[in-house]
Amino acid sequence: MSKLNNKKLFDKNKFKPWEQEKRRRLKNLSMKEAIAIEERLLSSALIWELRKNFFEDNPVCLKMLLQKKA
Repeated sequence: MSKLNNKKLFDKNKFKPWEQEKRRRLKNLSMKEAIAIEERLLSSALIWELRKNFFEDNPVCLKMLLQKKA
């Protein structure tokens, strides 16, 4: 792959329309829709796994969490 193609691969300008669309969508969300999205994010498996392995008064770092799973 030539360097020209690599530059195009990492060109941030190609992501601008998606970022603008995302911002527009987020601005137009109703409170109910925003809460539903937040609830889906908080109920994801990754968040539950982190909650199981983190303590409020003594947080475990991600590196230790990954070592524990290995």
